[in-house]
Amino acid sequence: MPFNFSAMRRFPLVTLALAALALLAAALPPAFTDALQFDRDAIARGELWRFLTAHLTHFGVSHLRWDVFALLLLGTMAEGKSRRDWLAALAVSAPAITLLVWALQPHFTHYRGLSGLDCAAYGVIVGHLFRDGLRARHHFTLALAVLAFAAALAKCAYELATGTAFFVGATTAFAPVPLAHLAGVLTGALVTMTPFLRQPATRRRDGTVQSATASRAPGSP
Repeated sequence: MPFNFSAMRRFPLVTLALAALALLAAALPPAFTDALQFDRDAIARGELWRFLTAHLTHFGVSHLRWDVFALLLLGTMAEGKSRRDWLAALAVSAPAITLLVWALQPHFTHYRGLSGLDCAAYGVIVGHLFRDGLRARHHFTLALAVLAFAAALAKCAYELATGTAFFVGATTAFAPVPLAHLAGVLTGALVTMTPFLRQPATRRRDGTVQSATASRAPGSP
């Protein structure tokens, strides 16, 4: 039986690999996991890899379970839409989220978790809803995209106002970081929408580039 490459393109390899890395980080001895987390003092000493590896670490089993569950759900949907967009969103959001925490939230000495990247996957999905709605001029799809984006903003506002994670609720194990969630949604959506908006209007509308050269009728000069 020949190998089915199209099936591999649909298989969420990136999402599963990221989930596996998070599970592996959780299985490491605490000293190794601590060496991967966002640690403000350690980063100041030059341990810059923590800006990326922090996303793989978690504060306990409950934190890990929620983040990996959201990743498997949202990441699989985002990768199903476009693996290229999902990879681009990860490449942009992973450093952007921790850099924003570093620059704008100095009261956080440590940061862990996939939730920001989960939100980036959500942003990719929302971006594709916008793209599909604009391309087809489908008002229901556009309305759904607006509602999905508004829901993400409302979630971040709730977490900012209450200091509790929307899905997990009150916990002493960790504090939610709404800025990370907002940054993830925005980067995921922007990475997905930017190439689409830069296309010519005719291609955005029907997926083709119409030639500006008119064809000649038979016998015309």
